[in-house]
Order: sequence, then structure tokens, then C-alpha cells
Amino acid sequence: MIECKIIEIEPEAQYGETVYTQTVVVKLNNGDELNVFDGTVPVLSSDQIGDQVQLKVVARANSISQSDQKPLVKGGSKSTQQYVGDIIEFIKQPSWSDLDDTIGICAKIPSGTIYVDMEKTQQKTTNHMFDIGDTVCIEAYRTDVVEMMS
Repeated sequence: MIECKIIEIEPEAQYGETVYTQTVVVKLNNGDELNVFDGTVPVLSSDQIGDQVQLKVVARANSISQSDQKPLVKGGSKSTQQYVGDIIEFIKQPSWSDLDDTIGICAKIPSGTIYVDMEKTQQKTTNHMFDIGDTVCIEAYRTDVVEMMS
């Protein structure tokens, strides 16, 4: 879960007044900005711009590797983000993935935690490559909002 302020909401796909997918720009409590994808059934609405919220987000990883960097978030663009954080938990891929045998991680980053979907990486069994407490660099092709916590 990340603590953030909603800065901007940009509809991507809509028909009439109905928005189906959107990009949301959020500002984390440490000042970093991040673009997150809000799709299928959007979690957020334009009347929440300016609100401070807690969001559960999933980084869709291209790769994950050991790192000696300090925790950080690089928002990049709509299609790329980089996170450096400490692994705090291994997770069985929950409802956002169709792969039963894929293991994901939960990582502590500045301003909260993120879940990391490993489906598109070669590291399908991260629990054999990394340990709890390891600092990792996550290269993500997209970060999705999956739930608003507050």
C-alpha cells in the first residue's frame, strides 16, 4: 500500500461519459511522482483529484535483480517505472495473475509497499533466488491500482 495524493487523472479509453481505463498521476509522501494504470473497472474518479489516499498497487515487472541502491521510486513514463526496495514477503500470485505456480513479492519502498507481479519475468520462483530483507531493483512495464484502501 502506498500513501499518495492524486494529482491528475487522464482517461485512456472512454465511450461517452463512461471511462474504462485511465492513467493516474500520484505524488508519494516523499515527493516522488508516479503514473499508475487504473483499468477495466476504474478504482478512482476525477472527483478525488487532490485527495490523500492509500492505494494497493501492483508493479508488473519486466525484471528483478539484487541491488545495493537505497530505496527509491523512479516514475519514468506511463509505461516504465523503477523501484528499489527491500523484500518483506513472498506471495502466491493473487487474483491479478492467472499463473498458479508464479511467486511474487511484496517490497518496502519509500512511502509504502508494493506488490510485484513476476508473470512477465524469467524469475518465476523468486523465493529460490532472493531472501526476505534482500534489496532488489524492480523494472516495471506498468504499475496498476488494484484497490483503494482509504
